[in-house]
Amino acid sequence: MGYKHSVDPILLADFVTARKGERVIDLGTGSGVIAITLAKRSKDIKIVGLELQENLVRVAMESVRSHAEHGNEGVVEIIKGDIRDVKSLFDAESFDIVVGNPPYRKADDGRINLDREKAIARHEIEITLSEFLKAGSYLVKNHGSVNIIYHPYRLTELLSTMTENRLVLKRIQFVHPKIGSKAEMVMVEGIKNGRHELMVMKPIILQNQ
Repeated sequence: MGYKHSVDPILLADFVTARKGERVIDLGTGSGVIAITLAKRSKDIKIVGLELQENLVRVAMESVRSHAEHGNEGVVEIIKGDIRDVKSLFDAESFDIVVGNPPYRKADDGRINLDREKAIARHEIEITLSEFLKAGSYLVKNHGSVNIIYHPYRLTELLSTMTENRLVLKRIQFVHPKIGSKAEMVMVEGIKNGRHELMVMKPIILQNQ
């Protein structure tokens, strides 16, 4: 059975605005869904997927190879590495866009999944929100964008931590499971040293019933 992913990375890939010639890094790329989805949209961008877990690095590399027949070969590069150690891997401000789906539960919040891959994806075991945004701010160019999908219950903390890292909120979009339900996810775009001009986008309704 192949690696399964949630709808979150697909939503985030659609949320990101990437232009010709830009360099994108997907922090914690997992199986490479975001990177590959962005590569399908434009062959003229360079995407790096950074992943710590060896098994997921192999899965992501295989996924990239399997999509090479569609003309994406060379666009996506998967690198094994720790988000907390990006300064040893990349030069400062070397990317136009940072994307990521960081774990939204604190390490002591709720039951930890016995599956380590799922546990790391959901809980702050290997990376905290603060560490993630610090890395994003380091990697992104001045006036470049950092794009995240997260849980609304930590939105206040997300926005304050973005501010601490000089990321000014530019766009925000809430995701609802169905009409009339509360938002279960939120996507944000922060601009490094950007202007305070916020766009609240139309919410996404996953099921129109």
